[in-house]
Amino acid sequence: MNELIAIIDWPPLAILSQMTAGPDWLATISRVAHVLAGIVFLGGVIFWSWVLLPGTETWSKDESAKLFQSLRQPWALVVMASSFVLLVSGFYNYVRVIMLDSGGTTELPKAYHPLIGTKILLALFLFCVVALLAGRSAAAQKMQARMSLWLKVAVLVGLVLVSIAGVLRMLDRSPSIGDDVPGAVAETSDNPET
Repeated sequence: MNELIAIIDWPPLAILSQMTAGPDWLATISRVAHVLAGIVFLGGVIFWSWVLLPGTETWSKDESAKLFQSLRQPWALVVMASSFVLLVSGFYNYVRVIMLDSGGTTELPKAYHPLIGTKILLALFLFCVVALLAGRSAAAQKMQARMSLWLKVAVLVGLVLVSIAGVLRMLDRSPSIGDDVPGAVAETSDNPET
């Protein structure tokens, strides 16, 4: 991939190449930001689904609507900010893993690409659903009419995303054959002359 970046000579790709070769602290900051934004995002959805909506079931429609309108804008800001951080940090984390793989540093397992593809698609779906639940448009109002259902869907999709992330984290990313890896046992020949 780095060879491709060198051939294309497009400045954003060169910047990405430098970012992925950067210090480990940048990768750590990105991972921590990704996890924290995910906690805030999914935690907000779970709060709305498991606490706020059930707590207002005995209220009148007017009282519930007033509460929702007073909380909608702050929730929308949290949704936008956490979605932005998740997108940026997720993109960086993905590019870093792919660059390390294409650079020969690691060898990704065959399950990595289908799982990460599924995770990305589900995350985009979740961002859309939650943004509409926090939005003001006509489409948002239609979804908000069935908020309980859509929040349950969002919680389910969010938990599936966390599960996929856990599986991706546990996949073996072994060093490529022939790399000098500290602590690795070198292959030796039975022939003492070599």
